[in-house]
Amino acid sequence: MHRKSLITKLFEEGYSFNVKPFRVITLKTEPLSDNPVQLLISVPRYLYKRAVDRNLIKRQVREAFRKNKQELLTSLSENHITLLVCIRYQSKEIIPSQSVQDKIIVILQRLKDGYGKTSG
Repeated sequence: MHRKSLITKLFEEGYSFNVKPFRVITLKTEPLSDNPVQLLISVPRYLYKRAVDRNLIKRQVREAFRKNKQELLTSLSENHITLLVCIRYQSKEIIPSQSVQDKIIVILQRLKDGYGKTSG
């Protein structure tokens, strides 16, 4: 997700929900590219001063998303839906990679249930 206007629109008009330790903000948009999901991963600097820690968390989230995204992407493509998704980490503790993956699976399932079953 690169355009500043898209990010602003996502935060102003998007629907959000929590799956601890993540806050997820989503917005359904007109097709922007061939990819049905544009992902933004945010780890606040005020929680983690060191870039090494922020990058570790972002890497964990990216990898968990990459491994488990296929079912969501298929469902969105079939229904011609494009989503902007922001996943924001909100905990002061770094959780293990397996826990991150479990939470991302819950998030992806929730997105699929919310957007993947309805057409249009």
